[in-house]
Amino acid sequence: MSDELDRVSPREGAHARARDRKVRGPKVVAVNPGLRKLALHLAEKREGRLEPRTERIVSRIRAIPEGFVRTYGDIEPGAPRLVGRILATTHEGLPWHRVVHSDGSLAKGQRQRALLVAEGVPMRGARVDLRRARIQSD
Repeated sequence: MSDELDRVSPREGAHARARDRKVRGPKVVAVNPGLRKLALHLAEKREGRLEPRTERIVSRIRAIPEGFVRTYGDIEPGAPRLVGRILATTHEGLPWHRVVHSDGSLAKGQRQRALLVAEGVPMRGARVDLRRARIQSD
């Protein structure tokens, strides 16, 4: 291969070497940093691995016992929207219905309410009674 590279210009040789290298990790091209993070997250899911922060959030969601809830902010205080994104994109049998808004309102309406009532979570009207059902942060 070095003989072939000697016959081409240095620039073409560099391109050939770069093309021949094995690419490690998911190849993601996105200009927007938020889209890049989402694309990396989805690529890691396809490969069967999750980044450490995602793993931590998933384990906190799995740790919510039946009959109790936690808020998005309880799970990840600095990034409650990240918790929502992970719940929306991670399909690993998570108890998604045990995660509610900080005021006790439900993100998924009647479907979520039915699952929580079946587990015995105390409700106040259309909201979860957080004083009785909330498990405090770690």
